[in-house]
Amino acid sequence: MKQVLGQGLLLGTYSPDAPPLFPPEDHRHADPRFTRPTLRIIHDGPTVLGRRFGYRPVDLARVALRYAFQADPNAVALVGFRNPAQITANLDALRCPLSPQDVDEIRHLTTPLRVMLTQHTHPSARSR
Repeated sequence: MKQVLGQGLLLGTYSPDAPPLFPPEDHRHADPRFTRPTLRIIHDGPTVLGRRFGYRPVDLARVALRYAFQADPNAVALVGFRNPAQITANLDALRCPLSPQDVDEIRHLTTPLRVMLTQHTHPSARSR
């Protein structure tokens, strides 16, 4: 199962200059992905993809959803939403497949980001 949109992290929702503060009962409260250092790493990901596919959250969501399903056709995606427009955007993403070249380009653009995130949020991965 994939959290394709990374709880908004992959859409540029959170700024490293103003990391979100979650109450202790929120599951994101101690999640290292929502800290300033990790947000700095993530910050450039949407920018790089935005240059190619569009900067709006709806553009980035489409690319993330399509990539998840096309890169791993057996994947199950867990996608959240906060309003009807997000539901519509998520469903619309299924209607516009990426080209094989797009999938390769996204893989190429996001590999360094995935490596940095794994090293930063899972220190034991460094020794593998």
